[in-house]
Amino acid sequence: MAKILEHRIKLTKSKVDKSWSFSDCTQSQTRYITHGYYTYPAKFIPQLAARLIKEHSNENEIVIDPFMGSGTTVVEAIVNNRI
Repeated sequence: MAKILEHRIKLTKSKVDKSWSFSDCTQSQTRYITHGYYTYPAKFIPQLAARLIKEHSNENEIVIDPFMGSGTTVVEAIVNNRI
């Protein structure tokens, strides 16, 4: 148990990776195309979907979103030349 606690303390003291921060995105940047149709406080922002799609697929590859929701992933896949 002590080793687990030491590891967690070490993790919390390590430097936070800010490259995944989208705090500089304005509301208008997250509401383009169809992304502004639904308002929801914990919305999956398109910038995050786009980054994940670009990092984990190539152009013209198929992107599957089994949970669909409001279609953020589908729209970003199309915008980024994925099927």
